[in-house]
Amino acid sequence: MKNTVAERVPIVEAYINTGSIKETRKICGRKFLGKGLTAKRAIEALVKKWRTMGSVANAPKRRPPPPDLTTCDYFLSGHLKSTVFKSNLHTIQELKDNISHAVAAIKITILCRVYLIMIRRAQLCIDAGGNHLHHLL
Repeated sequence: MKNTVAERVPIVEAYINTGSIKETRKICGRKFLGKGLTAKRAIEALVKKWRTMGSVANAPKRRPPPPDLTTCDYFLSGHLKSTVFKSNLHTIQELKDNISHAVAAIKITILCRVYLIMIRRAQLCIDAGGNHLHHLL
C-alpha cells in the first residue's frame, strides 16, 4: 500500500518521536483509520529516505543523459549492418568475413560524411548549451 507525501511526513515524525517501529505502527493505525497498519519495511524505507535525502517526497526526475555525439552509433553502424547482413549468414566465420569485407569496403566519401555529421552535431550541441537536440536533428 503506497502512502501519499502527506501521509509519509507523520509516519516519519512518529518514528522520530517514539524511536520504535511498533509504536509508529500503532500511531499510524490510529491516525490513518481504514488504511490498515503501515508495514515495518515501509516505515524503515521512509526513515532511510528521510535520513539520506532530507525529505520523504519522491526524488525529482533526473534529466536524461546528454546526447551521444558518436556518429558511428547513428550512421556508420547502420551502414555496416546493412552491408554485413545483405546475405543470409550461416556460420560465425561468414559473419567475421562479412564484417572484415564491409569495413575494408568503406569508401573515403562515407568517412568524410561521418566526419561532417560529427562536426554538425558537435556544433548543434554547443549552440544548444549542452541541452538535448532531438528537435534540431
